[in-house]
Amino acid sequence: MSSPVDRLHASTWRRLERTAVGARLWDDPSLRASFVAAGLVSLCVALTLVGPLWLLLLAPLVFGVPHVASDLRYLVFAPPKPLPAGLAPGLLLVLGAMTFARASAMVGGPALPRVELALGALAVVMSMAFARQSMRTFALIGATLVLAAVALAYPRNAALLIGHAHNFVAVAIWFAWTRGRARWWAVGLLTVALGLVTSGVLDDWWFQLASSDAAGLTLTGMVAALAPDLPGPWGLRAVIAFALMQAVHYALWLGAIPATRARTQPSPPSRVWSQWVDDLGVPLMALTGLGTVVLLSWGGLHPTEARSSYLSLVLFHGWLELAVMGHLLARR
Repeated sequence: MSSPVDRLHASTWRRLERTAVGARLWDDPSLRASFVAAGLVSLCVALTLVGPLWLLLLAPLVFGVPHVASDLRYLVFAPPKPLPAGLAPGLLLVLGAMTFARASAMVGGPALPRVELALGALAVVMSMAFARQSMRTFALIGATLVLAAVALAYPRNAALLIGHAHNFVAVAIWFAWTRGRARWWAVGLLTVALGLVTSGVLDDWWFQLASSDAAGLTLTGMVAALAPDLPGPWGLRAVIAFALMQAVHYALWLGAIPATRARTQPSPPSRVWSQWVDDLGVPLMALTGLGTVVLLSWGGLHPTEARSSYLSLVLFHGWLELAVMGHLLARR
């Protein structure tokens, strides 16, 4: 007996199949993945234009924990191509140590930015080392070690740069896992949007928004946190670009990247849910649900504090993405 949601899903697709575009989407998983990504990017652009501050505040609170679960699902537990034996436990051990260091700092222990950077670099190098040995692998490891040395010399600037850059990892992974020319739609939309943000065309609008706040979160404060050294309007543009890319990052991990896994016609929602449970297991799914409820409840009382604490604690997931992307580059 199908659920009401499954029946609605089936009836919607029956109607869409009567159109030329709908029929193509039904039969072509790659086209569907590109269509989903383009739609999600368009939504993120619209939300950024309307309320970038609220997007910066609410996106981590609502989608943060589920997107980390999606990270673990597609990068560790059920990637398209299995990771080499021993790599996943090694990554979890190194990144677990990073999380312990960050959690200790959050409850009054010493901040250890260089230790965190060193552990992150170790995760990336280890992932590359597990790929096939080749000149490409050795070159990537060498470049990573050089960048790590620079980062350790300038930990504050390195942390800021990694925070901005990691939002683009979801785009790179989605692009790599999607086939067909249609995937350029989403990339093109995102490129145009980032171009508008950084060109200064919308500066007057951003400066109007700078006088408002979202439950205590202000654009001035976000500039100080995310782009403290950029001159003039560039700090504000960097924050707006971060708001857009953070939203795109969450949207791709929760919507477009799962769509790349489809091999046939669209699966009903009940099947999608059962695949999540099969890949992550009941305990981790329950922990994801509990974490989401706790974060939302905390955010309802102290939104900016909950947001900041969440982003601080899940530092590991950005390094996990960079590590797996490094592994994929090395084994190509």
